[in-house]
Amino acid sequence: MKVIKPTDISAAMLTSTTALELAPAAYSAGTSYAAGSNASVAGAAGLVSVYQSLQAGNAGHPPASSPSWWRLLCTVYQAYSGAATYALGDRVQDNVAHLVYQSAAAGNIGQPLADPTKWTLVGANNRWAMFDAAVGTATAVASPLAVVLRPGSVSGIGLMELVGRQATITMKDAPGGTIIYSRTIDLDGSVVESVYDWFFAEFEQRSDIAFTDLPGQFESCELALSITASSGSVACGVCKPGRTIAVGRTLAKPQVSIIDYSVKATDAFGATTIVERSYRKRATFQVLTEKFRFNGIYRALASLRATPAVYVGAEELGYEPLLLYGFFPDFTISVEYPDYHLCSLEVEGLI
Repeated sequence: MKVIKPTDISAAMLTSTTALELAPAAYSAGTSYAAGSNASVAGAAGLVSVYQSLQAGNAGHPPASSPSWWRLLCTVYQAYSGAATYALGDRVQDNVAHLVYQSAAAGNIGQPLADPTKWTLVGANNRWAMFDAAVGTATAVASPLAVVLRPGSVSGIGLMELVGRQATITMKDAPGGTIIYSRTIDLDGSVVESVYDWFFAEFEQRSDIAFTDLPGQFESCELALSITASSGSVACGVCKPGRTIAVGRTLAKPQVSIIDYSVKATDAFGATTIVERSYRKRATFQVLTEKFRFNGIYRALASLRATPAVYVGAEELGYEPLLLYGFFPDFTISVEYPDYHLCSLEVEGLI
């Protein structure tokens, strides 16, 4: 049983990412675009689609209808302007705070984003969604999603809500320095039990993984994350690097479950209506801890009582439900034996 206490990622720590925050210049039919150059196309309600040119000499090919010339790279929202008039439901980005807001009024002009009667906070923008404290928001781009961080000393990283085929973590001892750690995990979780499964079984996405063995002694380390797929988009909903806390050995029979917030209502005639909503992961662990670590474990868990963290109940890739990003309602350490103690820990994932 290990816990990754997250490091808050600041703008100074984010060295580079393929997830754009600012929309490039609008597409112009009279411009000849080089391979790899970007152009934007404005959509409804403030959504801006960013396209990347696939060929040199790209002129006169509308991005949305020319898939051999352009690929959709990502989406952003229009930058907020105090001089613009926004309709009800329009969305804008605050590119200083990295947040997205939705207009709560028609004819919305000159109203500050901090005014809750005029604007509703939606959440982090596409570039920063993977680093916020929320579950259910994701950074999504055309493959690859490549991120480089300078987070200080870290010894673990939790990645959740992944979409892709491979995830790679690479650590250097310093920016541009020597590679001291590199590991790639296959995100194909499909179970193949027969020749038929090999050819016809549906792809099963492995969405939650954790690396808990990063060398944590390098204060100036450079941490690179890459999520790739053979085609299409990739995504990361939660990226939490931080310090790894070893709690102890998870004993047999951990319990995992979900708390479902869907609504099921049955009327007087027996007809049932179901409204699907989010659910929360929950797990209960019994952990055997060593006597000499009693005080340290108690203090470490106490410090996390109001802090979402990554809880790794088992490091084997086959136990994905035992990996949670959330909090514990309570924990108990029972002094059972002379040299070992039992820690009971219930963890609830964030929604």
